[in-house]
Amino acid sequence: MDGNIEGQVDNYQQAAQHHAIVGSGIRAVLNDQGVPVTLFSMYRAFSLQVDKIIRQHDGETRRYLLQMAVDRWTFRGLNSEVLRAICHQVFSLSGDDLRPSVEVRLLPAAEQPRADPREPVWSRALHAAPQRKGRAFARA
Repeated sequence: MDGNIEGQVDNYQQAAQHHAIVGSGIRAVLNDQGVPVTLFSMYRAFSLQVDKIIRQHDGETRRYLLQMAVDRWTFRGLNSEVLRAICHQVFSLSGDDLRPSVEVRLLPAAEQPRADPREPVWSRALHAAPQRKGRAFARA
């Protein structure tokens, strides 16, 4: 500790209050949107990322990182409309801050291209791993 206990306590109280307000706002949005409770933690993780981006960046960098965050969590299976509602209602971000980036359509697993369709995916990863020369274990 640096001897400034009062300042540290004040900083902690402010951060705890901020996270409590953000958490209650997120729960309100998720309940209004009818999101299953099992997904709340993923939306909470998204909100923590958005909060960090807002605190650390501004301007074009912020806009770009917010777009990437929405895209990333959409690709992870979350609803992009709910993500945008969180940004708008909880963090008071405008539509300009959340302009959609390039539209990407994910292929179903059965349609994704493979080097050899008969080869399982884990096999390619195994063969791509670097191989050691010599024996892995010494004989006793």
